[in-house]
Amino acid sequence: MNEMTKICSFIGLMIASAPLLAADFDGSKPMLCASLDVLECVDGRGCDMVAAEDVDAPQFILVDLKHDKLQLDRSGRPQSAELRNRESLNGRLVLQGVGTETGLGWTFSVDEETGRFVISASGDEVAFIIFGACTTFPPS
Repeated sequence: MNEMTKICSFIGLMIASAPLLAADFDGSKPMLCASLDVLECVDGRGCDMVAAEDVDAPQFILVDLKHDKLQLDRSGRPQSAELRNRESLNGRLVLQGVGTETGLGWTFSVDEETGRFVISASGDEVAFIIFGACTTFPPS
């Protein structure tokens, strides 16, 4: 069983028990995040709910700020995302970067208390909004 498969199996358990964990989501610990809802918006056509794999959005994201690393899992294909900016603002950890492979600019905003996140990513006439939840990894 490869590492990503182990992480994927573990994520369901961790998200379900996240409220029980006394975890902080301020970036001091690595976080494993799962995309729950994805909204795709195309200029002139409006917005639709889609599956993450249908638009090549990450299903899982490993955030390790000690190493300035975001590791994405896109339909079983691991990729890294370049982190260009990070800031803690009003109880939210806000990360920003550019997808070198996708050409999308993105903002990842996670609630430091609950671990719920929103990602907004935009490019040429398209935008994506991803809602999800994180847990610390390894768990506390």
